[in-house]
Amino acid sequence: MEDIYNFSVEKKGMRKLVGNKGLLFIIIIVLLYSCNKRKKDDPSNDFDRGALLSNIGSSKIIPGYSTLKTKTTALKDAADLFTASPDETNLANVQDKFKQAYLAWEAMEVYEFGPASDIVLRASVNSFPTTISTINSNISSGSYDLDISGNIKAKGFPALDYLLFGVGADQTAIVAMYTSDTDAANRKLYLTNVIANMNSRIGIATNNWSAYFTTFTTNTSTDVGSSIGFLVNNMSMSLETVRRERIGTPLGYVGLVSTGTIAPQTQEAYYSNYSKELMLENLIQSKDLFNGGVGVGFDDYLNALDAKYDDGTLLASQINLQYNKAIYAVEDLDPDFTNALTNNVSNVETAFLEVKKLIVLIKLDMASQLGVVINYTDNDGD
Repeated sequence: MEDIYNFSVEKKGMRKLVGNKGLLFIIIIVLLYSCNKRKKDDPSNDFDRGALLSNIGSSKIIPGYSTLKTKTTALKDAADLFTASPDETNLANVQDKFKQAYLAWEAMEVYEFGPASDIVLRASVNSFPTTISTINSNISSGSYDLDISGNIKAKGFPALDYLLFGVGADQTAIVAMYTSDTDAANRKLYLTNVIANMNSRIGIATNNWSAYFTTFTTNTSTDVGSSIGFLVNNMSMSLETVRRERIGTPLGYVGLVSTGTIAPQTQEAYYSNYSKELMLENLIQSKDLFNGGVGVGFDDYLNALDAKYDDGTLLASQINLQYNKAIYAVEDLDPDFTNALTNNVSNVETAFLEVKKLIVLIKLDMASQLGVVINYTDNDGD
């Protein structure tokens, strides 16, 4: 401070003390220097966010989209075989490929930003529950545009769930809908077109993410529109979807209020009965993102900040604990989610509440510690 003072005096050729304004200026300079030094010493600035983004991008996002593309291509090939020769063997094959592709989607739902959000990927491939009346109308008419908003719920995985599992009471009846039914030819074409539409969008997202990788890994701030901001927002939003659409709506909840009316038909993958498996995969992959797989993750970031939970324990440990509680609660559900909703409501409510607690930790505690603004719309609170 003395050096700054002497410099100011000599610079002006003065031999007397500076006035109050000069002294105020010197104090401001010293305070700014101190603040900058504290900012430099802040763990959040020392933590290598670029390493976190590079790890998530290279170990999760790029290979994940590649796997999704591979799985949906295998689904397309199986569907082509089935439509060319509809029988129970080929139906079972395309049903299996559907499940594998759907699980691959659940792993990538949380990364629906950047090139994926540019083409509205989530809404295009997984808007559930599907609208059967629209699907049947499209099939009967043979005239439709799957890219218009009116067909959002008549395509993607939910539409395939109905087309491959819900058009008949058993395998024999389903095959008949593609062989002897009046609309069999149109139904086969619709199945093909739905998968082609999915493949096209997933292919675009996969290719564009490779080009977007550098932008993603070098945008290391935590501002709105940053890669960290996108990841945290999407982690929270994906968990909200688990709580609301995957559990809450079928359980009869509107927001956080129970109507007391169970609605099993609104669940994800209602016809194939894969709801629990898909939900579980979604949660497991969300946890893996938080921990960065085997590399740098948000747990490391929070620990570098020495972020604490209310009870003084490390926030990262508390979040992992709550992830485990949510995952265990879903694992504890009946494999038949419809049966769980009708006969084991208390277990489903437990899963709902455990996911809700996890959302609070991500959306409020973690976001606050990282300086991330949650900017998606949530009308029903936490």
